[in-house]
Amino acid sequence: MSLARLQQQFLSAVLGEGDAAPADPRGMRVYANNYRGQLAGSLRDTFERVERWLGEEAFEGHVAAYVEAHPSSSWNLNGYGEDFPAFLVHAVPLPDPAAEIAWLDHALRNAFYCRDVTPAVLQELTVSDWERATFSFVPSLGFRWVHTNAPSIWAALSSSSAMPATTLLPDPVAVRVWRQQLTPRFTSMPPWETDCLDLAMAGGTFGELCALLERLRPDADIATVAGQLLREWFEDGLVADVG
Repeated sequence: MSLARLQQQFLSAVLGEGDAAPADPRGMRVYANNYRGQLAGSLRDTFERVERWLGEEAFEGHVAAYVEAHPSSSWNLNGYGEDFPAFLVHAVPLPDPAAEIAWLDHALRNAFYCRDVTPAVLQELTVSDWERATFSFVPSLGFRWVHTNAPSIWAALSSSSAMPATTLLPDPVAVRVWRQQLTPRFTSMPPWETDCLDLAMAGGTFGELCALLERLRPDADIATVAGQLLREWFEDGLVADVG
């Protein structure tokens, strides 16, 4: 038997994919249990608030099912669990906020480990034509629409404060996640800010953002709103550069 074939049989046996074990089955079970234990431990580490929310027994059941269906595809465990929030969408459907708590757990962890980029300082920029200016954002920035008060529940789970009642929101709300210096952060955004950020992240110019604001906030002073929005993005450390 070639070394490559022996290695493939060993891996298949550990993953439980049906190939005959190339060694004593008792020893192979030790390898298989250790492998699954490492994957489960990675999920417990990443999704700590989900475990607190669901309870240890229910969480372990979902972890076991996920590990069985999602073998690791990388040489390390940094990215393992990326699909766990989507898995919980079906395993624990709305109005339970478990899947959205899981997304927040994972997004904040990713933001912490994301590539470091020094944010731009608004006062130090020299922009000759703001109308045509475009924005580059820090790699840790992202957002998602949520349908429950999962952010409030996540915060309560993190601080051991009073737990709010689960609420299914009348309209989805976008939650922005990013890292400010060494601290992952999140905040909810009004729909008009979400649309502006989405446009800017897609390459829209500042002039196009102002035109969008005119449609979304027809009764507001657009210059004031646009200026406040821009200042907030820079103060939060979202903008890496302006071109």
